Amino acid sequence: LEVLSLAFNKIDKIENLESLGKLKELNLTFNSIEKLENFEGLKSLEILSVFGNKIKKIENVDCLESLIIFSAGNNLIETKDGVRKKNKILLKKS
Repeated sequence: LEVLSLAFNKIDKIENLESLGKLKELNLTFNSIEKLENFEGLKSLEILSVFGNKIKKIENVDCLESLIIFSAGNNLIETKDGVRKKNKILLKKS
């Protein structure tokens, strides 16, 4: 499995992804996620979208060594300390 879309599913916690080591794209848009967590096994992930959730702090994504695009707009983000500079960050409201 390389692409997984779980958009619009009322998900409030990110979990049970450890067996998806070959995943390249994960779409978690428009859910109820409050915290970024449990990404440790996603070594191949290149695109992560968490647009339209309830996230206040960007954290726990530095383990995503292959991450190129991180879309986190339309959240409640106050701080973005946990993102390496080489990643493209998309934090637009629209």
